[in-house]
Amino acid sequence: MTKQERGIRTRHALIRSAAKLFERHGYDRTRLAEISSDAGVSPGALHFHFRNKAAVADAVVTAAARALHQAAHRASQGQPNALQTLTDISHTFAFLLSQDVVVRAGFQLGYDTVRPPSLNLRQEWRECVERLLAQAMDEGVLAEEVPLKRWPRPWWRRPPASKCWAEETGSGCRAIRSPGSGSCSCPGWPPRRR
Repeated sequence: MTKQERGIRTRHALIRSAAKLFERHGYDRTRLAEISSDAGVSPGALHFHFRNKAAVADAVVTAAARALHQAAHRASQGQPNALQTLTDISHTFAFLLSQDVVVRAGFQLGYDTVRPPSLNLRQEWRECVERLLAQAMDEGVLAEEVPLKRWPRPWWRRPPASKCWAEETGSGCRAIRSPGSGSCSCPGWPPRRR
């Protein structure tokens, strides 16, 4: 095993150990010494990979987000409509939450009041559900009894074809022009550099 492979393994072990302890004790009560001990590495190895506990927590949330995004991408492949996509993604997420401590801890860290989350997985999930429900409305696959007025019409929902629309992406927002329309502006575009 190369030095790089050992480093990757150590980092994964630390993230998994931190996730278990954050889930069990919460962010505030978890100590770095417990994380390194549970992962079977020295405190020096932990500090080589992470400068502090907040960095470890951010890594847990990032790992959870990556797992959820990959699972959502796989679950959405080849679906006939947005409602089926939402159903399959919901089943996949429920399975991951029941089986993967990193995913559970990533969500739990979003509820923590001691530190603001680096990513808000709850908010991302809510936006995903709203986007897919709006798309399902557009596709006409929701039952007529569904009270459509209860679902918000988010700013990224596609307006009639004569207007332009915008889509949020991982790096900000990208403007998309409808056929035959002139220039298109998008709120917050181009994304601000940090």
